[in-house]
Amino acid sequence: DAVLGEKPNQKDRLREDVSVAAGDLIAIDTLDAKPTYDGLRNAVAVGIRYIEAWLRGMGAVAIFNLMEDA
Repeated sequence: DAVLGEKPNQKDRLREDVSVAAGDLIAIDTLDAKPTYDGLRNAVAVGIRYIEAWLRGMGAVAIFNLMEDA
């Protein structure tokens, strides 16, 4: 509340020091850790559980003891 005040978001607060291109969002060759089969399985499981909860009208849900929200 101290930062937002009466505003609903901070979309007007741009980071001029950050430049991100579309290719940066899918570049995995620069990651310190490499993708794994277990990581993929976990991401898919979380995604499926989140979509199921979202379709039931829930915007935030605990999945594997972590909060996921839209």
